[in-house]
This record gives sequence, structure tokens and C-alpha cells, in this order.
Amino acid sequence: MSGAAFIGDQERQSARGSSELLAPLPNFRVQGFYAINQNWGAAVALGWLSADYDGYDGSFSYLHPRIAYAFAEHWSITAGYQYVKIDVTHQESNNRESAFDMNFNGPTIFMSYRF
Repeated sequence: MSGAAFIGDQERQSARGSSELLAPLPNFRVQGFYAINQNWGAAVALGWLSADYDGYDGSFSYLHPRIAYAFAEHWSITAGYQYVKIDVTHQESNNRESAFDMNFNGPTIFMSYRF
């Protein structure tokens, strides 16, 4: 993972690091859907995880509210906003700590086929 800043035509490296971790990480997710009427519906998905393992400490948060419109018997279109936050800290053996904070936010749109 690395980060950089751009000012005009100049680039400055701000951070660089790498690490590997392979561990089972179950997370808790809840999803709900409410049919407003025959064509409109609203949904939300929530997720959360927090773990501390072998020098790694981190959390994962997920939120995805959306609204759907059925424009045909089997087809619908859905629009929403997705928010994902990942925070990971790694305590290395030489008392050096690396931290990675990532946010993935933005609108979503997709089509669904129901059967």
C-alpha cells in the first residue's frame, strides 16, 4: 500500500508499506428490505467486524442504504450510497507501528432480475 500527493506536475510520496495476514475474519451483517408499494422498496445493509490477532488490530464498518424501483414484472433498478471504513494497525516486532485507514464511499446503482 502506498500513498502520494500531487501538486500541479509534482508528485510526493507520503507513505509506503506492505504486510500480509491470512486469518478467518467473520463479520456481522444485517440486511432489511421494506416494500413501500408494488413498485417501490427501500433497503439497508449494515456490517461490522473488529479483531485483534498477532499484532494486528482492526475494524471494518459497512453501511449501504438504497431505494429500488420495479419498472417491469421481473426487473428493477436500485440506487443507493455505500459507506465502507477499514482501519488496521500492525504492531511490528521492533516497536514500529503501521496504520492503514481506508474509506470507500460513493453512490451505487444496479439492476436486478427477480424470479
